[in-house]
Amino acid sequence: MEWNLKLIYENEDLFEKDLASIDGIVKNIEGLRGKLNNKEGFKEYSKYSKELELKLDNLYTYANMNYDLNNQIIF
Repeated sequence: MEWNLKLIYENEDLFEKDLASIDGIVKNIEGLRGKLNNKEGFKEYSKYSKELELKLDNLYTYANMNYDLNNQIIF
């Protein structure tokens, strides 16, 4: 079976770029500590949290599927 991983990331560079961006998103979330008691702080947290969730999902899926493609057993 062959998956089209370009539907997730067009190339490895885009994968690496998203992987590198995770630290910045986490730092943004950490910067909101003590600011979630108001509407604006919570909205900002929600935005970063959703962005992190989507990127982690794409990163995991791409890496996992790429690993499986590279370890296929042909019968």
